Amino acid sequence: MQVDSTDMRNELTADAIGVRDVICIRPDSDLKAAARMMREHHLGDLIVTGNGLPEGELLGVITDRDIAIEFASSDRD
Repeated sequence: MQVDSTDMRNELTADAIGVRDVICIRPDSDLKAAARMMREHHLGDLIVTGNGLPEGELLGVITDRDIAIEFASSDRD
């Protein structure tokens, strides 16, 4: 029996593949702390909340790409 990949895509939902246990960070945390958290938890992004906790106000997302671009484009020695 052949499975139609279109049918499989229609059945997938964000809820089915989403991560429930998110790691959050405060907006005033430095980028090194964010990078360490990502490495420690094997993540490519962190949720930024007002208090650094999952129940805090969602302010945004920071990704490993954001950090890499910031460091690569900065004038640091």
